[in-house]
Amino acid sequence: MTRVHALAGGVAAAVFTVSLALLFPTELVARRLLARAAPPEWPVVIFRGAALRPRGLWLTDVTLRRPDGTTVVHADSVRWTPSLSGLLRDGRGLPWRIAAEVCGGIGEATVAMDGAAVAVALTWHDADLAACPPLAVAGGALAGRARGAARLEFTPRAPPSGSGRVDLEGATWRGEGPLAAIGSLHAAAASVGWRLRDGRLMVEALDLHGPEVSASGSGELRLTEPLGASDLVLRLALAPEAQAPPLLRLFLGVPATPSGTGSRLLTVAGTLAHPQLLLQ
Repeated sequence: MTRVHALAGGVAAAVFTVSLALLFPTELVARRLLARAAPPEWPVVIFRGAALRPRGLWLTDVTLRRPDGTTVVHADSVRWTPSLSGLLRDGRGLPWRIAAEVCGGIGEATVAMDGAAVAVALTWHDADLAACPPLAVAGGALAGRARGAARLEFTPRAPPSGSGRVDLEGATWRGEGPLAAIGSLHAAAASVGWRLRDGRLMVEALDLHGPEVSASGSGELRLTEPLGASDLVLRLALAPEAQAPPLLRLFLGVPATPSGTGSRLLTVAGTLAHPQLLLQ
């Protein structure tokens, strides 16, 4: 009889769990949680569906979208685990634990309160930039595998702030517009550090080494809406390498050398959508 009771109890628990998963208004709860707890200035989160799983909420076809309608990032799926104690405390469920399939790679994030600010800690690896929204850099498009880490803080009535670093492997830059004739440039590795403060994205310690060209520099992007109208100033020291194409050597006016000596300063100004190039 004890075994019968145990079996009946197990079946009842399973039926209850399945019924809860089927009847629980998961999508409604997820949308309300996001609307209530998302940091100020946070992009709008749009998703196709939500399901309740043992490890949290499972969202599919998730897009972060700016107020102007442009896409920040898209994820095929996101596992979102709010804190039970946070839900009981104030209904927001902080801290959140988030894991997502982004751009062919894996991203993880923690969203938590830090005093009056909402702090977001991010890490990602194996992201394929070609699978992300196009990334325009210095008059061209950038592709490659990316990994990195960042920390952002969102405080009421203040611009977001933060810092981070991005590392690229197998990077390719393809010239566009007036630089299309240069073709593609490659880098086995590239890295950039950045800081965000007072509406300015400051690019620090940009470093790139490839068979055609090496580059280092820094710059600043004054963020505005729409993003393409943001003012840009980026200063790069460019040095042609042994495999530099003839047009690039002509553009730089510096002969390629085995030691990589000789460089020119390239200033990229204007706006993010319409950069202007000045070679010195």
